[in-house]
Amino acid sequence: MAKFCKYCGTPLAEGQVCTCPQAQADAAGAQPQFTQQQYTQPPQQQYTQQQYTQPPQQPKGPSPVGSAFHNLVPFLKAYMRSPADAVRSALTQRDMFLPIILLVIQMLAVGLTIFGVLNKICSIPRAEMGGMGSVSVSILWCLIAGILTAAIAMIIYILLMFAVAKIMGASCSFQDVLIASGANSLYVTAGFLLSFLLFFVSLKVGFFLLLLVLVVWLGISFVTVQAVIPNHTSGKFWLCYLVALLISLSVTSFAIPRTNWMAVKSISVSYGMGRDRESYTLGEMMEENGVDSFDDLLEEMMDDIF
Repeated sequence: MAKFCKYCGTPLAEGQVCTCPQAQADAAGAQPQFTQQQYTQPPQQQYTQQQYTQPPQQPKGPSPVGSAFHNLVPFLKAYMRSPADAVRSALTQRDMFLPIILLVIQMLAVGLTIFGVLNKICSIPRAEMGGMGSVSVSILWCLIAGILTAAIAMIIYILLMFAVAKIMGASCSFQDVLIASGANSLYVTAGFLLSFLLFFVSLKVGFFLLLLVLVVWLGISFVTVQAVIPNHTSGKFWLCYLVALLISLSVTSFAIPRTNWMAVKSISVSYGMGRDRESYTLGEMMEENGVDSFDDLLEEMMDDIF
């Protein structure tokens, strides 16, 4: 029966030794090199060593947004102790996410305040209708109106404060003013949220608190410029600062009726019973009556309230 070399497969006669190196080494009593190479390092061990020679993966840290939310409570505590120190600390860390989160919260707070105002105003015709009709306010459109109103006010204010900083020769960037403004927004945001709740109780009390929020903003905004403008005690600074505040207030007052118009027009009214029930939005009703200006509607509402 023919035999074959177990190393190279060459056909062999009975008792013949193959001339390949492995067969010759085996015949001489030495362990074949192939066997040494194969068993000096088992395949599994080779794989294990190769696997661990790769650089270990570093554990992933928290995302910037997650880190901002994690630092929110410590920042609130620091801000309650000293707003100026907390704002300067935010500038030192140059963390953009925390101030932006605070500004977004303020936008939503403004939207809730608009909803509180309109919902309380609509409670007057709602009570007169009794069970014959309903008046509902769209919280979605109120939030959209609040976001637009607050965004316009913030952009104008930050641009003006950045202009004042450059006029005074400060080396701050636009990003620095944005961080300082966002970090210094807590008291104003708290005022909007509180006024939103008070509007469920009384329109007069809610509007009084909104006026108080404006006063707080005028006072606390100095902390923002104090953090980014070193020379904030000269007469030139105060002149530029007050002019910037007046421009910011004027632009915001001009924008409020336009941005809130969408929320007012979205108010839905339903009246009647059964098949005679009619539904329409306040915007549709105002178009039929030729009312196309929020200023006229606001003046009438203020006359009814006060």
